[in-house]
Amino acid sequence: PLAAVGGMLFFQPGPTSCEDVGAVLPPFDLQRPYYDESTYMGRVRNVLDVIDARLLLVSDAELDRSQRLLENYKAGTLGKDVSDAELWRARRVVEGIMHPVTGEKMLIFGRMNAFVLVNLPIAAGMLIHGPTSTAAAVFWQWVNQSNNVLCNYVNRSGATVEWSGLLQSYGLATSVSCGLA
Repeated sequence: PLAAVGGMLFFQPGPTSCEDVGAVLPPFDLQRPYYDESTYMGRVRNVLDVIDARLLLVSDAELDRSQRLLENYKAGTLGKDVSDAELWRARRVVEGIMHPVTGEKMLIFGRMNAFVLVNLPIAAGMLIHGPTSTAAAVFWQWVNQSNNVLCNYVNRSGATVEWSGLLQSYGLATSVSCGLA
């Protein structure tokens, strides 16, 4: 839900983070998203869950526990004491940290939940230092394109990467952006 603070609207994380005690939770489902994506606000809330930077603080122990919970759910061996809130949180943790195709832990700076935090200093550098000199503008364009290729690599849709195409695209994008700077 959105909350007004000082005249500004802020998103408050939903029950997927197990913070809204007593909130009505939808029954856990591995196939459907927590929020209803047939509505605009449901899609917005799902995106906000994906970019939630608090997932960067999840420990390896919590990740392991979350993976075990979901494996037990799939196998039908889940204990009766496990709540829907715990299952939604486990799904959110696993989907935010593990690559869906390879099953590998994604590099932290390339994860979508790091997107905002990583891009803030880059955008600030481009806005503050970029106009001061050509060298600064070229540097920040290079940093931005390097971050873009990292994010695209980490969040790729397949298990394999065509390195020649990736490096060619990176070189072209970096050349164009630095050339324009």
